[in-house]
Amino acid sequence: MMWILLLVLAHFFYGVVFMLDKYVLSTPRSNPITYSFYVGAMGIAILILIPISFFIPNNIFVMPNGSEILWSLIAGIFQI
Repeated sequence: MMWILLLVLAHFFYGVVFMLDKYVLSTPRSNPITYSFYVGAMGIAILILIPISFFIPNNIFVMPNGSEILWSLIAGIFQI
């Protein structure tokens, strides 16, 4: 049942991101270069924090095996 909590939290955070994007991009003083910088900085921060999540006890997060990664990449390519 842990996946339900993760699902709800993911949708909540997507909602927060969409609201922040709408606020940032709707203001007349928004600068696209500044917005791109902050989005890139957040992405780099997440990439740094991903390896830390694998040291959490009880195996809450599990690294997918090679075939799961391959199928995810193929699904992403065909979604476009």
